Amino acid sequence: MKKFKILIVLGAFIYLLVTSSSAFSSSLNDTSKIFNDVKILLQHHSDKIDSLKKATKLVSAYDNTLKAKNLKLLGQYYSSHDLYDSAIIKFTQSSNIYLKLQDSLNYANLLRKIAIQYEYKGDYPITEEYYHKAKELFFILDNKLGLANVYSDLGILFWNTSEYAKALSYFDKSYIYALEVKDSILLANIDNNKGLVYWNLGNYQKALSLFYDGLKMYETIGDMEGVSMSYNNIGLIHEQLNEIEKALEQYNKCLEIETKLNNEDGMAITNSNISVIHRKLGDYTKALFYARKSLSIQRKLNYRVGIAHACENISHIYLNLKNYEKALSYNDTCFAIRADLNNKQGISVSHILYGRIYLATNNDRKAKDHFKEALSIAKDIGLLNEQIIIYKYLSEIDAKNEDYENAYSNYILYKALSDSVYNDENIKTVTQLQYQYEYEKEKQAIELTQKRKDAIYEETVKRQKIVSYSFIFCFTFMAFLVLVILYYFLQKRKTNKILKYQKQKIQEDNRSLIELNKTKNKFFSIIAHDLRGPLGSLYNLGEFLWTSHDEFNNKERKKLLETITSNAKQTFNLLDNLLKWASSSSGEIIYKPKKFIINDLIDDNCNIFILKAETKNINLKNSLEEEILIFADYDMINTVVRNLISNAIKFTPEEGKIEIISNSSEEEIVIGVVDNGVGIQPEVLDNLFDLDSKFTSLGTNKEKGSGLGLKLCKEFVEKNGGQLSVESELGKGTTFWISLPRN
Repeated sequence: MKKFKILIVLGAFIYLLVTSSSAFSSSLNDTSKIFNDVKILLQHHSDKIDSLKKATKLVSAYDNTLKAKNLKLLGQYYSSHDLYDSAIIKFTQSSNIYLKLQDSLNYANLLRKIAIQYEYKGDYPITEEYYHKAKELFFILDNKLGLANVYSDLGILFWNTSEYAKALSYFDKSYIYALEVKDSILLANIDNNKGLVYWNLGNYQKALSLFYDGLKMYETIGDMEGVSMSYNNIGLIHEQLNEIEKALEQYNKCLEIETKLNNEDGMAITNSNISVIHRKLGDYTKALFYARKSLSIQRKLNYRVGIAHACENISHIYLNLKNYEKALSYNDTCFAIRADLNNKQGISVSHILYGRIYLATNNDRKAKDHFKEALSIAKDIGLLNEQIIIYKYLSEIDAKNEDYENAYSNYILYKALSDSVYNDENIKTVTQLQYQYEYEKEKQAIELTQKRKDAIYEETVKRQKIVSYSFIFCFTFMAFLVLVILYYFLQKRKTNKILKYQKQKIQEDNRSLIELNKTKNKFFSIIAHDLRGPLGSLYNLGEFLWTSHDEFNNKERKKLLETITSNAKQTFNLLDNLLKWASSSSGEIIYKPKKFIINDLIDDNCNIFILKAETKNINLKNSLEEEILIFADYDMINTVVRNLISNAIKFTPEEGKIEIISNSSEEEIVIGVVDNGVGIQPEVLDNLFDLDSKFTSLGTNKEKGSGLGLKLCKEFVEKNGGQLSVESELGKGTTFWISLPRN
């Protein structure tokens, strides 16, 4: 904000006088010439800026330092009249002269002034660049006042761009240097600026404490602009906490001071704030009156941030008046300025306003889109108050559209954030801070009149003791309360853990019982169906051979004996698998791993089945080339390999091929039993290993099976820490893969 108006012509006159008396003391005629020139300028140029321009031209011939000072005055004049580009040109010209003169301090100060002009224009990246250049020079010069000011400038810059963590960091650095140089005004300004950051972040207790600290300092040094600013900021807190009358009281104090000071910036801001109060009170006529006054002043000053804020306020008023067209128009202007300035907090607020307008016009989709955009920004930069508003409206939209789950979720978030900011404790603390400020102000007046230091000291000691005892009592009570809560929490958590464990145990037992029941049912199903059939066939064949053996020749008897032997072997294999599966399911089979070469095991099984394979002219081949040492239960793996080779022979047609291969890696051993048999239907593959599966099929020579062998294979492989998988294509063949870990 621009705070000072420069007496341009008088400044030029003083500089001319100083320069003429020092540089030209030997020439009274030259000195008189300069005085006469300035006198002519004052008489014939009522416009001060023209006078200063002509004065600059006159003195430039005599002294570069004076020229630099006059250019700086020109820059200050342009800046005070909101001609920022012209101000930048003059400040840059002045800085270049100081750079040539190797006057680093004045050069650094001018870099600051250039940065401020860019900040007024809203060009924040260039602003930051110039501030950092100035900071580096002040650091080299060890100029603590310069560092205090430039760090404060950087804090304000990042506050404007809603980068609040950076802003607080730079304000803290500024405060350290301001304390060292004992700059009371700057210290008070920093308190106010930090308070504004905390206000944006929704920490109203911290913000109000800082505003009152600043107010006390401004009153001590008699800075009425600072006092006015503090009243305004305290009003913001009361407004945010919906203490409307208290807020209006503070704003009226502020406006009275700004009017006396004829400070247009301050009047614009205060008129805007008073407008908001009347809007909240429902007096829209007064609200529009004060809002338009604020907008008029901001446009006169060409202060874009203020213009955006005034447009936002007027948009709110028209929204309340249900004039949605004008509400959108003013918010469009506001949003465009804030987007150009990259003011994230302002952009978030404008999105909220768009959301409210579209919600009022029943355009829920657009309203929700804007609220979500606003929420994303508010979360990113930590705007608690904006998040509260957004969650409230999102909950309303979801409820309106019967999306009750999201409506409830958003309402919970709104309620949680709202309670954290607007709870009774916060409001109580804010009130206490106000009373504390008023009390301390009265106390200072009493101390100045009474001057009774001893009594004051005794009273202070007494109060400190009370505070200490109170603190000890409160701390002890809180510690006890925390311990009690912690104890109950731990007890509850322990109980919950026990209940959770018991629930898991019951669920596991239930699953085990279900599996055991399935196993029992399957066991009896096999006994009743798969085992009964072969045994019945054996009995019939034996009886038939016994009663009619004289009627058969040797060839026929041999055929019958061959059939009996085949049925007996099938029954034996089925019974063997059944007993092993039953033992495994009941946990009677003990896992006994050892190291052995799987090549030998496969060779043994190939030799067992070679005759059976030859009866169907099947080429049974072990293609494992190198020896593979594994660590597993020999009997279990032997059963797996035997069953897989038997199945492959069963489902491979005559003249077919079965091959045992390896596809191992460093981590695992993979053995494959590959056949070019009939394959397996896709719908069967998914449930091939399930105990509930009813699928069985005949072999290529009508061989029967129970389907138990594959389930037993899978169970045995898994007991050895491996996996059994299958790949198959109908009509082309099947591959069963046995995967076992190397270690």
